[in-house]
Parts: sequence; structure tokens; C-alpha cells
Amino acid sequence: MLDNINILGWDYFLLMLFLWSMACICYQIQNHPTTIRFHIKKHSLDVSVLRLVFIVLGLMAALRGLDIANDTMAYYSAYHYFKLTNTFLSTYMEAGYVALNLFIAKIFPHGDTGFHILVFLTSIFCYWSVEQWIEKHAKTYGISFLTFYFLLNSFFISAIRQSIAISIILIALTWLERGYKFRFILGVILASLFHISALVSFIFLFFYNKKFNYKWGLLFFLGAILITLFDIQQPIIELIKPNTKYVFGEIGNLVNVLILSSFYLALLFVRIFTKQKSYEHPKGQFRDDFFSFCILIALSITILSLKGPIINRLGYYFSFAGIPYIANTLYRIKNRKFANIFKIIFCIIFWGYSLSVLIFRPEWNHLWPYHFFWN
Repeated sequence: MLDNINILGWDYFLLMLFLWSMACICYQIQNHPTTIRFHIKKHSLDVSVLRLVFIVLGLMAALRGLDIANDTMAYYSAYHYFKLTNTFLSTYMEAGYVALNLFIAKIFPHGDTGFHILVFLTSIFCYWSVEQWIEKHAKTYGISFLTFYFLLNSFFISAIRQSIAISIILIALTWLERGYKFRFILGVILASLFHISALVSFIFLFFYNKKFNYKWGLLFFLGAILITLFDIQQPIIELIKPNTKYVFGEIGNLVNVLILSSFYLALLFVRIFTKQKSYEHPKGQFRDDFFSFCILIALSITILSLKGPIINRLGYYFSFAGIPYIANTLYRIKNRKFANIFKIIFCIIFWGYSLSVLIFRPEWNHLWPYHFFWN
């Protein structure tokens, strides 16, 4: 294992080889006749590939080293602080997360075992919830787990509290799509006990059953630009994290906002240009309009984060919920050549972006090669 965390090693190469191989296998299963012995259904094999990918990613997240991202050491220190002081009160961490730390510390009172168990359980729970979300809502899987890794996995690796909150929200959304609004509200409240930003998920209540309208898109987009131009993000920032100042002129944030905004816009334009109408899912499942709204709100929040990077945390709930958008949109494009070209362009741009950041500016998005804690 390399000592310098800013240098690419075999760990990253093997991970990329694994992900792209699984994506190719998934594509082969979905789009070409496949002969499978033992009477295994094609869909069952497809799901197995998806689950295998998330088991590997989940285990790698669970076994990451303390030096892999800025937040990990902070959570390590917090765990030992709560264990030693046995305090339930914290000025900088929510009560649900503190309670979880204390519970694990009581069961494993010696050394670092408890913290590693905490990270392991958190990772397995979080990656399982995302895998289930994709399995239930995405038409194809290969592009879905590539989307997850290149756009969202770096966040999931580094943050523990909010990853728990996002996972709870994904579970709560499955209740909402079946019409259980009260259960969803309780889920949002529970998620907020791990990260206060989860309260933004109440927005889901306003559009989960509405048809997507391009006027909504224009309204959200222009509204985000106006708010950014007139610098009125401070109340939002204070709600997320009090006494936080703006971060102006940070090149990493500027590049990230431009890349992600362009990507979200391109996704929305794909639906417009291909003139796709709403597809009615079976009763009890979200329509594609829901995922379109998720991408739209993620775009708006990304624009708002230009002058307040911490606002980007709010967008994660909608980005994760919107993961099936790409797969579902491309699946319904009749011109398969266009769909495949878009997939290739998407993969090249975001793999190239992730790779360049990993080499030149790994501190921008916590994109480090994997280090295991026993090293």
C-alpha cells in the first residue's frame, strides 16, 4: 500500500477494472440474449451483479483508514470523546448520532473496536439502502452504479452522520410512494436526529405525485440564479451550520458547481429533446416525473452552493433519490445509438473528472485511494 495518499495505486486501478467489468456484464445481460444454465432468470443474474457491486463498495467503505478523508478522523475523535465522557449532550453533533456512539461504546468498551464496528454497521446499512433504491426503481443497473460511484460515492465514504440520514430518507421515500405520509414524516424526523439537514426532505411531499412541467424547471433554475446573484444564502447556511462564513473564490467549489450544473442540465435536456412523456409505473411506485424533480432540485441547490459550499449538503438527498433518472431516461430512448453515445460521453467526462481530481486535487471531494485501518 502506498504511503502517499495523493498517489494512485493498484487499489484504484483494480476498483475501476471491477466497476467497468460489472457494468459491461450488466449491459450484456440487459441488452443481448443470454444463455444461463441452472434455469437462472436473466433479471435475477442482473440483480446479483448490482448487489455484488454494492457489497464490495460497502466493505471497502467499512474498512477504510482514518486518513482517507477529513471527516473520518473527526468522527474517530468524537467517538472516543463520547465514550470517555459518557455524555449525551453535544453542541456539534445531533442526538441520534451521539446515542448511537454511546450504544456501540457500551458494547465494545475497549480500544478502537467499537469505532470500527460503528463504521462497519453504518457502511453496510447505507450501501444496502442505496442498492435497494436502485433495485426497486432503476430500469437498468450498470449505469446506475457508475452514476453512484462517480458522483456520490466520495461523499458517502467520508461523511457518517449524513450518510445515515440519507439512507433513512431513502427508506422513508418507499413509504411515501405507497401513500404513507405520516410514516414518511416520522422518517424525516428520525433522519434529522442524525443530520439536521434531513429536514429539507419535507420538500418531497410537495412534488412526489405531481407531473413534471418545464415551467417548474425554469422557475427553479432562475430562482436559484437570482438568489445566488443577490447573495441571500446566509439564512440557509445558518440553518445548516450556524456561524459559518461564505467561502468565496474557492476554485475547487467553482469547478465542482460548474461540472455538476452542466451535468444536471444535460440530463434534463435529454428528456426535453427526446420528447419523453411521463411513464406510469405500477401503483405504489414513483413515476419518472419524481426523478426529474429530484434532478431539478439538485441542480438548483448546486447553483446555490456556488457562494455557500455547505448548501451542497442539502442537494445530496435529491441526488441520491434521483439516481434512477439516468437509467430510466436512457432506457426509454428509442434510438439506441443515441442512448449509447450519451452513456459513453457521460462515462468519459465523469471518470476523467474523478481521475483528474484524484491526481491533482484530491482534497476537493475527499477522493483518495483506499487505505485500510490496519495499515
